[in-house]
Amino acid sequence: MQKIANTDTHILAVDTSKNRIYFTVSGKSLLESPTFVQDWEQAQCLVSPGFTVLTDVSRIQQLTKDWVVTSVRLYKMLVLAGLAAVAEILSEHVATRRHINQVNRISKNCYTKEEIFTDRKIAEAWLNRISTRILKGK
Repeated sequence: MQKIANTDTHILAVDTSKNRIYFTVSGKSLLESPTFVQDWEQAQCLVSPGFTVLTDVSRIQQLTKDWVVTSVRLYKMLVLAGLAAVAEILSEHVATRRHINQVNRISKNCYTKEEIFTDRKIAEAWLNRISTRILKGK
């Protein structure tokens, strides 16, 4: 796994063997660093079309409008690079109907497959199944 960014608020890494980007918010909110978008651009250069993303925002207690705007911007960029699917991990508190609707709105706007999870292992397993189907051409 290659770390792209490791800041006070987030970690961004790439596992080229899985063709996957990992994004983890390590604080209770996400404050974009000056290189936030450039870090994502660097990460997308390390994966191939058909890649997946595991986003862990389970420490965030409330998804903000800023997070939705940032997500839409990033997803559009990633879809153009060949994004196949995103698994987003939310805390059980945040994984309410309202927040799920926000995330669904993001994925519909970006034309990508996205699922919400509260368990990292289940999210990873779902992405592994997606990746396997892509490799098999299904």
